[in-house]
Formats: sequence, structure tokens, C-alpha cells
Amino acid sequence: MIGLVGVLSWVSACAWEPVAVVAEGYVLTRVAAAPLVEHPIMAGFGPAGHLYVADTAGLNLKRDELEKQRPGLIRRLEDRDGDGVFDHSSVFVDGLTFPQGALWHRDALYVASPPGLWRFRDTTGDGRADEKTRLLSGFAYTGNAASVHGPFLHPDGRLFTCHGRKGHAVRDRDGRLVHQGKAAAIWTCDLEGRSVEMYATGGMDNPVELVFSPDGDVLGTCNLMFARPRGDTLVHWVYGGAYPRRDFVARLSGELLRTGPLLEPVHNFGHVAVSGLCRIDPPRPLLPPREDELHLALAFFNLRKVQRVVVGRKGAGYALKRVEDLVAWDHPDVHPTDVVQASDGSLLVVDTGGWFRIGCPVSQVARPEAKGAIYRLRPSGPAASPEPPPPGPHGLAPADPTALRKWIDECLASPGTVEDHARLKLAGAMARLGDPHYLPRLIAWLGSGEPPLRHATCYALIRIGDAKGVQAALPGLAGAAREDAVLVLRELKLLSLRGSGPAEAAPLVPEPAPPESPEPAQLEALAELLAGLPRGDAVHGRAVYRSETFACAKCHGVDAEGLAGPALSGIGRIRQPRDLLESIALPSASFVRGYASYEVVTDTGSQAGVIFGLSEASLTLVNAAAETLEIPRAAIREVKALSVSIMPPGFHRAMPQQHLADLLAYLMSLQQAP
Repeated sequence: MIGLVGVLSWVSACAWEPVAVVAEGYVLTRVAAAPLVEHPIMAGFGPAGHLYVADTAGLNLKRDELEKQRPGLIRRLEDRDGDGVFDHSSVFVDGLTFPQGALWHRDALYVASPPGLWRFRDTTGDGRADEKTRLLSGFAYTGNAASVHGPFLHPDGRLFTCHGRKGHAVRDRDGRLVHQGKAAAIWTCDLEGRSVEMYATGGMDNPVELVFSPDGDVLGTCNLMFARPRGDTLVHWVYGGAYPRRDFVARLSGELLRTGPLLEPVHNFGHVAVSGLCRIDPPRPLLPPREDELHLALAFFNLRKVQRVVVGRKGAGYALKRVEDLVAWDHPDVHPTDVVQASDGSLLVVDTGGWFRIGCPVSQVARPEAKGAIYRLRPSGPAASPEPPPPGPHGLAPADPTALRKWIDECLASPGTVEDHARLKLAGAMARLGDPHYLPRLIAWLGSGEPPLRHATCYALIRIGDAKGVQAALPGLAGAAREDAVLVLRELKLLSLRGSGPAEAAPLVPEPAPPESPEPAQLEALAELLAGLPRGDAVHGRAVYRSETFACAKCHGVDAEGLAGPALSGIGRIRQPRDLLESIALPSASFVRGYASYEVVTDTGSQAGVIFGLSEASLTLVNAAAETLEIPRAAIREVKALSVSIMPPGFHRAMPQQHLADLLAYLMSLQQAP
């Protein structure tokens, strides 16, 4: 019954192990819990099998308080008796804001913790870092997890990091400003925090973690690449690529190089909150290895599960081949945030617990008493050490410019090498070198191939910067080739007008205001209401939802985009009855990202609503009556972030309890993602 589920969901997961459903042929073991870890977020292995864990005290703090309290730390876990379960924990470094990454490489630990990327060394051998170096700085953050993640080690030896759309003024280790703007981005630098560049960018909200193919392709998880309905994705990040969200790209047009349409992800999972991932190297239990496939393990925060996601080469990029659950929990306070492969081939799953609230996609009620844990997922048969698959036929493109030029020339000279995937990598390498020597080859490639190939060719020509050379070739080009050449010339002209730095982006709408935190008495009252509800009827609940009396469908769509509110397709997969009741009764206690409320003040008055778009000419606002308003930008005097939802509070009081139970049952029946 709904009431019973609601009551049970208020019980915290603290000193007990939640029940998990494990794929056939696997065994799940909890290998670390409180007090060894509190609320682990991400992890990585170091020497002697030590596990370095980015942990936190479970406090939901805004940036100013994070910088005052600095509750983040890196723990080092050890398995001293060799039984596969960690039995000792020590603090390697503390005093961090919000660490989301732990990479051990050579003799140091690299950690992304806003506003920077750090390197920590233990030079005395006492198990605690005593040398601290900031390699990069300038990653803005608000306390939301859509901040800086990583770093991740590329096969060529460079570091990669992800940063959400919070704004940035990235400086290298020497303090040199590399780039300033508002876009989210994938960044790369050398081990000393120099040679910094933006690898890919776009309007997405939160790129989380990266993995690399043996020959250097960059794949990763990213939340909110799409909105209305929300889309959380797996992405093949192409060098220089610009990616959705389209509504935010319109605001960022001044700082993005455009080489054609925005590039698309490998797969859109829907509203699931993808988190960390890792590459599963062979031997691959239960599945035979294939050279043209990558097996990935993805953690899903909302769905409370880890899945094996298999992708295969398709043209220049990748396509989803199959997905299967590896482990899933049914308790609302379990939230997987990372997956790491151990040296014996097993997978370590990091569960952060129930603490996270700021931007949490499931519930805005923090439950820090629900501690996190780390689990080991292994095949039930004998363990076997993984071996990374070899690089493709062209090998790995080197980072050194001299070696890279030699690699390009050898690939071009070898027969049969310039198929789609090789061409993508060659164009990317030519872009990195910026050498006009490759102009004729790139001109010959213009206009051909799928969007990533056309992008890579255009981007290389833009990086080379020879506008006269492209202009001279223009009379001999036709169709798509001429179209792309004109695009290259346009971007080169914009760059020349812009100067050395990116153009100033259009003024942004302010960050959403923090929601109104519910009072304990309100939550207790909702818990009592939920426990006392009768059994719900989903069929009648659909009629309640669609009725003119309650008008839910006026703002919230099912199997379609909502108008003033988020679409509800698949909501039953990711929320509990408790969460849904909170949203109905206390709509100002949480805002789904992209649906925060604003007040737009104009010459003639003001309008409150949800902002759906912002262009150079106008702002698109949808008000509480689900009316779409196009407000000329010239008429706008101020845009204010509101902490109050445009949905009226206490909506549940207008419904008989049976209607409310039926409505919850209907919403919980919406299991299929759009």
C-alpha cells in the first residue's frame, strides 16, 4: 500500500545493509561503511591496493559556508588482513570544500575540489599529505554538485577535468588566465597544471566523469544535456565540440566556436541523474570480449542502480549496443555515485547515502544520518586480473608536437587508414598542431561525413587560422563543402573581431534562488498524511490528473513536454510516494532544475513564471496560467530569482484523500521514460 511504503521510506539507512538485487553470476559484498567512510562521493585506487575516497561530512552548504567550514576530505582505506574488506581508514588530506575525484598517479594524488584542481603528496611517508599544489583555479561553484570533477588520466598522460555550467575564469598554475566564460566544459592540462585548454564545451549542466578508449577517445556521463523533458546522457566528447543544452547555448553564443549543428550524445537515458562510470577491461565476466566494443559500468543516482552499458564503434563515433542491470537497490537513501574497477577485475560501487539535497533530483529533504557505503561486485567464479585492450590499428596519438606530426604523416601515408574514425582523430591532431601544411588535406575533407567529421574538419581549419587559404579554395567548392568553408570563414572573422579572448556572452539570468526549506512540523504532518491514505487506484488517478478541476495536465505533461512545469514521464521510476507528496504539498521546497521561478520586471509592470528561452531579442516566459509570453529584451529592467514556486502551495488540501491517493498511485505507475 502507498501508506506503508511512505512510512518505510522515512526510515534511514544507517547501521544496516539495504537489500540489493544483483545480476545472475555476481556477488555483492559491502566492503566499507561508517565509521570508515561517512558519505563517499568518488574514489580511486593507489599503491598497495589503498583506496582513496573523496568523502564529506554530509552537510548541504552554499559556497560561502563551504569555504568557511571546508568539510571535505580524502580518506585512505586499507585492507590490512587481505580478506577483500577494508578494515582501516585514515585521513590523507582534509580542509577541502567539495572534493569530487581522487586520482593517484606516480607519487601524488590529484583531486578536483572547487575552485581548483590540486596535487597532494606525502613526502614524509606518514600516510598524510604534507605538500599541496594548486594546478588550476577559477572553477566557479555554488555548493551544488554540478561543479568541478576529476581529474581523469588520459592514455597520453594528460589530465582531464569536467566542470558544470557555473561560470569560470580558469587560470593555470602560473596564474595565467586561460579562458573566462559561462559555459560548461571538459578541460585538459599537463601534470604540472600548464598547457591548459578547453577540450569540449556547451550548454549542458553537469558533465560528471570521463573514461578513455585505448586509443584515446573521450567518453563520459553528463546530466541535463537536454531539458523539457530532461535528458541525462552518455557522450563521446569530440575535440573542440559544442554540445547542447540548446536553450543555454543561445545565451552562450558569444563564447562558443560553431562548426555546424551542436553535436549529439551517444545515448539519452532520460531523467536518471547519471553519476560516475568506469571502463570494464577484459576479462569481461559472462560476456566474451570484442575489440570493437567498450564495456562501461555506469552509476545512476536517481535509479539507485549500476548498469553495464556496452557501446560499439559506429562511423566516427559510438552507438549504444545493449544495457543490463548489474546491481539495484530499492531503498530511497541509496544513491550510487561512482564505480571503480579493482586490480582483480571486481567493481567497487560508491554509495553516498541520503545526505545530498542541493540540486538533488529525488528529494529536497537531507538525511545525513543515512550514511553511505562502498560495495564490491564480483563474478561468483574465480577472480581474473583485467588487461586493457590494445589501441586500434592507428595507435594512440601522442601529446608531444613533434611525435604527433610524425604520427599524422605516417597515418596519411599508410593505405586504407583514413576511414571515418581515423579521419576524426587525424583532424583533431591537425587542430592541435595548427599547422597550415595540412590545409589542402582538410579542404579536401570539407563537407563530407557525419556531423562529428564535418565538425572536426572545420575546427581544424579554424585552429589553423589561414582565412586567405580557405578563401582561395572557395571558388572550387560546392554544396556541403562550400557551406562548411563559408562557416569557417565566418568564425575566423568573428575571432578576428573578438580579439584574443572570447566575446562577452549575453547577460545571464541570475542563478535560481534557494528553495524554502520545509519545517520539521510540515514534514511530520505529511508523513502522517501519507501513512493514513487509503489504497490508491491508478486508473482513477489518471482521471484526477487530467480533470479540469485539478488541472495537473495544464502545466505537467506525460509523454510530452510540460508547459509551466516539468514533464512527468517516468516519474515513478525515480521518486517515492513521499517525494511526490512533498512536491504536491510544498512546491516551493524544491525546484526541478530548469523550472525555477523568476520575476521579470519591465517598463509596464512585472510577470512571474519559468524562463524557457533567452535570445538577443527576447525572453520567453511561461506563467502560472501556462501562457507563453515573449518579452522584448529592450523592455526588461530586471530579472529576479524567486524562492517561491509558481505552483500554489497546499494543492493537496483541495482533494479528497481518496483522490490524492489515486493521484499518487497514477504518478507511481509512470515507469516508462519518454
